[in-house]
Amino acid sequence: MKKVLVINILLGLFLLVLSACAPLSHASGGLPTEVLLATPPSGLPLTSTRDAQVTSIEIQSQQADPTRVNAIVKGKLSDSCSTLQSPQVSFASGNFNIKLTVVSPVDRGCIQIITPFEQTIALDTGDLAPGMYTVNANGVSTSFNFPVESAQPLSSLKLVVQATDGSFQVVNLDLPLNPTARPTFNNFLPYGGGAVGSAYVLDPNQLKAFVTNGNGFRDLVFVQSPTPYGLAVWPGEGPAQARLAWATQNISGDASSTIKVSNLDGTQFDTLLTQEATNPPEQLVAEFWSADGQWLYFSKEPVGLGGYILFSGGSSLYKINVSTKEIIDVIPTDLSKEPVACLDAISADLRYVADHCLQNVISVRDLVNGTSSPIQPPAEISGYQVVGSSRFSPSGDHLAYALAKSEQDKEQGWVAITSLNGGSQVILTSPVNSYYTVAGWLDDQTLLVQTTNPLDCSPFCKSELWTVKIDGSEAQKVADGSFVAAIPNDATIQLPAGPTATPVSTACTDAAEYIGDDGLDDTTYAPNMAFTKTWTVKNVGTCTWDSRYMVYQVSGVYMTQQPGYWIVPQGQTVAPGQAVDISVGMTSYPKNGTYRSDWGLKNADGQVIPLEGGTDNNSFYVEIKVSDGTDTGKVTDYSIGISQEQGSGEVCTADATYFVHAYITTDGPATVPYEIGSSAGQISAGYFEDENGKYSYVTGELSFDKASTQQVDLRFVGAYPHPDDITVMLRVAGGEWLSTKLYCP
Repeated sequence: MKKVLVINILLGLFLLVLSACAPLSHASGGLPTEVLLATPPSGLPLTSTRDAQVTSIEIQSQQADPTRVNAIVKGKLSDSCSTLQSPQVSFASGNFNIKLTVVSPVDRGCIQIITPFEQTIALDTGDLAPGMYTVNANGVSTSFNFPVESAQPLSSLKLVVQATDGSFQVVNLDLPLNPTARPTFNNFLPYGGGAVGSAYVLDPNQLKAFVTNGNGFRDLVFVQSPTPYGLAVWPGEGPAQARLAWATQNISGDASSTIKVSNLDGTQFDTLLTQEATNPPEQLVAEFWSADGQWLYFSKEPVGLGGYILFSGGSSLYKINVSTKEIIDVIPTDLSKEPVACLDAISADLRYVADHCLQNVISVRDLVNGTSSPIQPPAEISGYQVVGSSRFSPSGDHLAYALAKSEQDKEQGWVAITSLNGGSQVILTSPVNSYYTVAGWLDDQTLLVQTTNPLDCSPFCKSELWTVKIDGSEAQKVADGSFVAAIPNDATIQLPAGPTATPVSTACTDAAEYIGDDGLDDTTYAPNMAFTKTWTVKNVGTCTWDSRYMVYQVSGVYMTQQPGYWIVPQGQTVAPGQAVDISVGMTSYPKNGTYRSDWGLKNADGQVIPLEGGTDNNSFYVEIKVSDGTDTGKVTDYSIGISQEQGSGEVCTADATYFVHAYITTDGPATVPYEIGSSAGQISAGYFEDENGKYSYVTGELSFDKASTQQVDLRFVGAYPHPDDITVMLRVAGGEWLSTKLYCP
């Protein structure tokens, strides 16, 4: 009897929950209606159909033919499972009536997330007489005069491009885009994005970020030590301010990686996520924001991939709630599968991901139901070896992607278009010695593509930007250089607040002199012990320093929470001729060894201040020892050598491989961290930057239980296709770099 009672109670609770969760059914007009399939066909999920929530309607006509009219209907989907159905359009008594419905499964839980949608619906105006007409869509109405007066096309869309010499430029496309066009760039590993009339961009070579509205560039000084890609920009919504997200990596220390977020001006700065060092090494990458700014999508990327890679992408996908820090796996990391870095793009509703993870096939993954649909390349193309660079159209119903031979000395490529319902067609074929990548869509009919010549790279490969219609017509070159980001075409605003430019005749000069420090260098601390380092510098320039001037980390081991700090509190200044003590709170490294961190000064414009008497006349440092009492030995010697692998191809060719041997000697038990770098750029690890440029590197740690010499051996592919002399370098316990060179003929 008790069992029966319990079952009845549970059944009652279950029915109560179902009734509480079930959508309401409305009989009156203008309100959402819903029909539940009582007995679905065998094998099909139980679904519900209801009216879509429409928020606005815009009327659009083609400039060349004002009698061809579209209704652009915008609205919101309330959960992750809803699918927008084909619209039903009727006409009666001067009214176009549009019914939009969505279908959702009711046999499983759905995430309650608001996703905006936009659908362009052609209106049948063939028999219309001139006059006023009304369009109704699910209770929302608008009116228009027929024929529609053509709107003035936009001509202000600007792109940030990188030239062959590495410099950044702003190019005005001056194209007749429709005012309702929504340029779409939905690739993984973004170099930047747009918000409130400006583009926020990463410079992967200088490892910094800047902002531009087309009328100048300004460094974002609060973005310190970013990874070479991954700057996510949320444009804001209502009173919520626009935000940035980027990743950093502690390349000289424990190789941990973090994701930072802030407002566009650097306020509300926060560390959103920290990942400890991994093996093999990975770094976090900020990818894109959800439409409401509550979730940041990010990935974990392997470090130091090398070789001739035409179409790169993401390797995984996660999302983190910026308020609760909750993390959800979307596409988890799996470095055991080949290839990695094969996720190309994500649809506007963040539901579908296009990838080239299967050989010679583009796949579209449905992140809601877990299915994957292959898209076969056009049958008429032969000789291609790789596909990738796929991008969703603004409406999400088409996909553009690229194909290439993957033969560097005689490259060639193609661009194909496919409807997500199937069927691909070639729209572009490149000249020999170049290939295409798809940068994005300017509207649902216009692509932005990039040609690249892999044989003309000094120092960056020669690239050109072209626009083309999806039928392959009207191809035209619009810029020289590589696409980086787009400046939004909705508004133009001033750059983030900064000091007013001073005429050259009265401009002041920033300069500093290193006076000394607190003398704690070479002090031994226990692991994870807090301490404060103080340096004394003198303002020997003609500018007055204020709270916008920063002390920032130049290189070395990270022992602080942030990569930079204001040198004086707000309201205080350092006048010319005045000295100031600059103190930075730090925490000792968690492992035994000797650790050094170099710091410098920047002014309010983010420019480095020369430092007379400092290291290389631009920095000062702190160097400490860390010991937990178990290590007593010291490093007495270290060396590095490079030799070509016996039996490989000629030196500095594509077939050549090399061995690097590093030797470290101690006089007793010790734990010794080391870094090995190469100008060849092929060692699988991360990046560091010194005065000579950016190098690939590996890090590790050797444990000595007695006085002895230990050896580190590495094998890697050389500098081809950039056959310069190959330099390899070794640094031990944060000391000086030691290098040797293999000379190319």
